[in-house]
Amino acid sequence: IANFSISNLKGLTKNNFSELMLPVVDYLQFQNIKEKNENLTCLKEKNFHPLTVFAWDTLESAIFKIVATKVHRLWVVDIDGYPVSMVTIDAILKLITYTRMDIA
Repeated sequence: IANFSISNLKGLTKNNFSELMLPVVDYLQFQNIKEKNENLTCLKEKNFHPLTVFAWDTLESAIFKIVATKVHRLWVVDIDGYPVSMVTIDAILKLITYTRMDIA
């Protein structure tokens, strides 16, 4: 349905801390409205349309999509579009690091 990350908490202060009591999707929608009203750049519409890859897509294409779109994570979805896993920059870097260690 949506992505929720630490960047969605930018602008949170003691004056609006009670917003954390909202359901996640409501919070994201509320933050999106506030951003449009205040012309902030910390939230993006992509929170409501997370980028995805299929399990059968190559790691190369996932990396390309991450770099091209400047996101930090991609949801891995099944044929029906339901999330089954996630590819993150951290996981890719760990994979590269471990592979390089095995070569050395």
